[in-house]
Amino acid sequence: MSFKVISIHKEESLSYDKIQDKYSISNKRFCVSDGTTQGYDSGKFAELLSDNFTNNNVVNRDDFFEISLKTSKNFNNRKVKESGNKAIDKLREDKKKKGGSSTLIGCNLDGDDLHVLSYGDSMLFHLRDGKVIEKYPFDDSKQLDESSFFINSNIEYDSELFNDDALGFHKINLKKGDQIILSTDAISKYFLNNNNEINKFNEFNSFETFKDFILINWKQGNIERDDITILIYEHDGSSSVTKIIPPDDFKFKEPETPKLNATIDKNLKSLNREKNDDLINQLVEKDEEIFYLRDVNKNLKLYLSISLISLFIFVAFVGFMIFESDNSPNISDGSSPIKIDTIPPVPVVPDDTINNEPDPNRFDDITMNYELDESQENPVSSDEIMYDNDALVLPDSGNSTSPQNRENDVTQENNDVTQENNDVTQENNDVTQENNNNDYSNNLDDIISKNPDSITKPKQLPPIQISASTPITFKQLSDILTTDTNDLKRMCKENNIYIERNRSELDQETIKSIVKLFNREVIFHSDQTSNEEQVIEKDTTNIDSLVNKN
Repeated sequence: MSFKVISIHKEESLSYDKIQDKYSISNKRFCVSDGTTQGYDSGKFAELLSDNFTNNNVVNRDDFFEISLKTSKNFNNRKVKESGNKAIDKLREDKKKKGGSSTLIGCNLDGDDLHVLSYGDSMLFHLRDGKVIEKYPFDDSKQLDESSFFINSNIEYDSELFNDDALGFHKINLKKGDQIILSTDAISKYFLNNNNEINKFNEFNSFETFKDFILINWKQGNIERDDITILIYEHDGSSSVTKIIPPDDFKFKEPETPKLNATIDKNLKSLNREKNDDLINQLVEKDEEIFYLRDVNKNLKLYLSISLISLFIFVAFVGFMIFESDNSPNISDGSSPIKIDTIPPVPVVPDDTINNEPDPNRFDDITMNYELDESQENPVSSDEIMYDNDALVLPDSGNSTSPQNRENDVTQENNDVTQENNDVTQENNDVTQENNNNDYSNNLDDIISKNPDSITKPKQLPPIQISASTPITFKQLSDILTTDTNDLKRMCKENNIYIERNRSELDQETIKSIVKLFNREVIFHSDQTSNEEQVIEKDTTNIDSLVNKN
């Protein structure tokens, strides 16, 4: 591995220590980087980046991002050197915020395989037998001019500054005697336009010869006036490094200024110094104003966003209130507002408004623990009422027999009367509910008296006769009334008829209260009547007539 380094700084830098091109060689890795002029102390950033590349094994994108991030952190931790002039120091601090930036082209040698990494506009040229056989990453100077990618030290704060599109990897197979030339942008552009001139740089053996060649081409405009660095690697198995760089005492001459009268020259220098200071102070003031205006703009955007959100909420609220007012009852006439749980009173109850749906939340389990499971609530199940041949048998009441036809006719008549009574009761309940919902304190009887034509009065039905000595359960009573047990439970809840939970038989007062719900009366007779008369009868007269017919 033999290397030749050829480098020179631009004229305006005066001395070589101000050059922003950097290179690094270490073991089997070598690279060239180009710090940008517009960045802050980009020469130092390029130097740190080159050293981190050659000291680490970089084989993929993540490896290179890690060394770039490491370089950025080391670079950003450095303090700005104070000049003694607050204005100049302020400008340097502001420039540091923009960060340092640099390009990089580096190589990792693995036997005869060369792994190349590129980021930015620095280039590689592959020579064999003195001729260029490969160029990377650009093929012509136009592509190079269009490249504007640099690694910025601010990737520590913003990883999106690292552009994956600018990063490239390439592999080259080398033969003995091949040359690899790494160069920065100014001289790379010259090589792209003059391929035959590349081999000439192998002939430079002194800095003076090289410097004269560069000065002539700078003057002729063939090469841009910029820092120039060329690193030549020859794949010959040797180990040497040759440097053609400016000596320590070399400096370009400062631009000459016309010599005037000593007094005039002194006054001009003093005037220029004062103007420069005034300009710097003005720049600092303007810079502070810009930062202030940025903060004001940011706050204004925040306030505007909050105002718009508040306005939207207010408009939505007003719209909601208008919508509610349009759908709310009109009480401008002095009438009382309709309550949520009430319905306005009506003088006449239409048939289609009748609704006898019970309220399941009216009754609780503390006063009456009804369960829909009848086998748990009533010790006497539905099986306790049995039909034995032609007779209806009730528990503990003995066997009472009657003709089948008589029983069927009585049951059918009882069902018809009960159904009619239920319909009338449903209409009356709906009338009562509507009047209660409109803050009427009168009961159903008052409404009926005021509106006799709007209420259908139930027919007076014959009493139900039950043996006073026969215990009657809730289930048996529901069968006698030909109604569903669960419906009867709900009716008891709605009318506040309480049943003792642990008592299976109903007392006479409770039976009367329940039967009264159906506009019926109940008569408890003694045991002097025959067994046949203990069977539940609804209308003795009707039953006799039915028996005579049969």
